[in-house]
Amino acid sequence: MRILYTSEAVRRAVRTNFGAGSGRRVAVVAFVGAGAEAYLPNPKGLELYCWPSPSGTNAKAIRTLQRRGVSIHFVRRLHMKVYWSAKRGVIITSANLSTNAFGSGDLREIGVLLPSRSVDIEKVIRSLRAIPATADAIRDLEHDAREIERGRPTDGERPRTFPEWFDERPNGSEWRLMPYEGLVGASRALRAVAKQDRPDRKLVDWLNCSRGQVEGDEFLLTINCTSGSPRTPRWMFVHRIVRVKSDERAYERRFAYQAGQVYPLRSCPRPPFAIDVRFRRAMRLAPNALGPKWTNRYFVRGRPMPGLLKILRELYSASE
Repeated sequence: MRILYTSEAVRRAVRTNFGAGSGRRVAVVAFVGAGAEAYLPNPKGLELYCWPSPSGTNAKAIRTLQRRGVSIHFVRRLHMKVYWSAKRGVIITSANLSTNAFGSGDLREIGVLLPSRSVDIEKVIRSLRAIPATADAIRDLEHDAREIERGRPTDGERPRTFPEWFDERPNGSEWRLMPYEGLVGASRALRAVAKQDRPDRKLVDWLNCSRGQVEGDEFLLTINCTSGSPRTPRWMFVHRIVRVKSDERAYERRFAYQAGQVYPLRSCPRPPFAIDVRFRRAMRLAPNALGPKWTNRYFVRGRPMPGLLKILRELYSASE
């Protein structure tokens, strides 16, 4: 048994549990939110049971998953969240299959990973009294959602500024700083694995890297240093990492791997802080304060060093 103490830990466990070679897979969740496909690797053949509540389950997401080979059934008044695979275990958790739980909603979730035999999945399914998610049932769900959507307020939550993040001092362990020079295309290998997640083969972003330089399911703050000065900082979330073959134009000897972001940021966890005008200015001015070869002195394997973070904080405050 393993306790999953955070939503990130639950999300990673679900992706691993439902990855290739996991055998039969069954997800029993209350709600399926927009962009749910971002959290389900290799969805073809998955059995999914969910509550067709217009306030929680997204009709478009249901259609997308059906097109990708997911067998979907509707269950009224469903509240349990169980992610079961025949070969890799079962996750019992508080997390729905949604961006609120696994993406930018940043809800605080918990779960437990147990051996598959711990749960009689057939007994669970029999208890549900499920019905197939027919086209008519999905249209009804869509209609009801439009009705309650009228006048719904937003949560008003805004992303943290860099000083707010800095003052909490998580020491940069949740993201890496990745300067790059020049642009390269996405490799065949990266496009191939992206196709497994998205049939339209779209990639949001990618970056060449060396072996072990980045890890999956983490944020990179990428900055373009082609002109010698850091420009256009932006967040990139790592969904996939592949090795680039030496015969490809995307191949670089020192950086023979590519990290790729497959889904948009709204389907990823919330970035550590907002990249606003003041932060862009602070990043642009940082080399003047840090001196030459600052990229070698102020971060190790991508992790930003305290000295760099302090300088950025001072430069940000100076522009307020």
